[in-house]
Parts: sequence; C-alpha cells; structure tokens
Amino acid sequence: MSFFVSIRFNADPKVAHDALRQNPDLEQAIQKGIYEHGLIGCQRLVGDGEFLDIDEWPSEAVRDAFVAAAGPALKKWNQLMGNPETETHTWRSATEDEAF
Repeated sequence: MSFFVSIRFNADPKVAHDALRQNPDLEQAIQKGIYEHGLIGCQRLVGDGEFLDIDEWPSEAVRDAFVAAAGPALKKWNQLMGNPETETHTWRSATEDEAF
C-alpha cells in the first residue's frame, strides 16, 4: 500500500523552480534524488503565492530515507525560495469502509 505526503509551501512556485535550475547541486539532490529514492509520483497544485506537492511513496521508510539524505539540500532550497516553513501531512489510502 502506498504512503502519501502532502507538503504545502508558502512560496512562489516559479521562484522554487528557478532556485533548483540555478543550483544544479540542489536539483541533483532533490529533483533527481527523489526519484532515485523511489518516489512513485508527485502532483503539484499551485495557488496564489503558494503550492502544494502531493507525493506518493512505496513506504514511509523509503520517504524517510530520502528526507535524511536530502535534508541539507531541502533546507537550502526552502531558504532560496523564501519559504519559512512547510506544512507536511502524511496519508494512506482509504480502506473499503472509509471509501466514498
């Protein structure tokens, strides 16, 4: 069963995008590293001055391994995009008696 994480960033998504493109070491550690660590998929939703990433992972352990490996790069990326802190929540798929 997949493990899902939603991460809300209080930052302009274009600034976040540019921060990765202008810093190849961050792009390697984050954007490429996330898939090397097993990310299944990511959906990005964009609002006015904020964005939300919804990541699907094979397990919580796999996601935790990525965060441990990329922690310094994630911190630097957040600083460059001007994001003071992220709002992170974890989710699981609904069971049969919880489904709509």
